[in-house]
Amino acid sequence: MTRIQIYQTPGAIRIETQPAQLRVHQSKRLALNIRQNRAALRVNSRPARLNIDQSACFASSGLKSPLNVASDFYSNAMRSGFDAISSIVREGLRFLRIEQGGNAVAEIAQTRGVKTRPLVMRAMPSVRPQISVEPGQLNMEWTPHSVDTSWEVIEGQSEFIPQQISVVMDPYPSIDINVLEEERITPPEDEKKKFQL
Repeated sequence: MTRIQIYQTPGAIRIETQPAQLRVHQSKRLALNIRQNRAALRVNSRPARLNIDQSACFASSGLKSPLNVASDFYSNAMRSGFDAISSIVREGLRFLRIEQGGNAVAEIAQTRGVKTRPLVMRAMPSVRPQISVEPGQLNMEWTPHSVDTSWEVIEGQSEFIPQQISVVMDPYPSIDINVLEEERITPPEDEKKKFQL
């Protein structure tokens, strides 16, 4: 009897994949620089001033400067001169009226010989000092400064590795057909799937 032996070797497909990769390399970090100058505060001040003028007090007490002494001496001399001229005029007028009677010489001698001076009591000094106040001043100027910010951007290096797909067929599919005349069928040595009809 004739027999047909069919041996089939199935094929195997192996798919190997390598996923895509994105590599980013940055040598330095992002830098942020912040700079701020100090604010300026300027203060200008002038202290208060107290002025006390005691020259009038010293003058009333007789403590005068040489210039004031010379001025007073001049004023007193002018006043004494005018008083003397006035006295001479009065005495001359008295002699002109001698016909009216009386003793003009005795009257004039009595007037010049007897002089009364008033007695006055006063506190020293007789005037107050002159006091004046100049107020002080305080000026403040404030100058603020803004904040300076700068970014230092560092470019990174990127590398893209695309996806890889490998398709391998191992083993390839095959079919072996044998026609046998004998009754006994001997399978092949390698392991194959056997189909008999």
